[in-house]
Amino acid sequence: MAPELHEQDIPMVTLYSDVYAFASTALQIFSGAPPYLHIRQEFQVVFAIINNVLPPRPLSTELTDEMWTMLLSCWAYTPSARSRMVDVSLKLASG
Repeated sequence: MAPELHEQDIPMVTLYSDVYAFASTALQIFSGAPPYLHIRQEFQVVFAIINNVLPPRPLSTELTDEMWTMLLSCWAYTPSARSRMVDVSLKLASG
């Protein structure tokens, strides 16, 4: 869940928060485990997210440096600084 969604009384999902969520889902696909698996308590995960602590990079050989960089761009703390999904999909399509 994107950091800005934790800061609102009534979270409003946006395209920016969807991009953040996509990166988390992609990381789980590459690693086979949810992001922040090493953190046991849910409130600690939320604390990490709102403090811009990103999940650790898994040791997966399928996760290239280029793909990791793309995920990092999707996790930018400032929503408007995140990659646009159209750019992400083009990068994925190009390999």
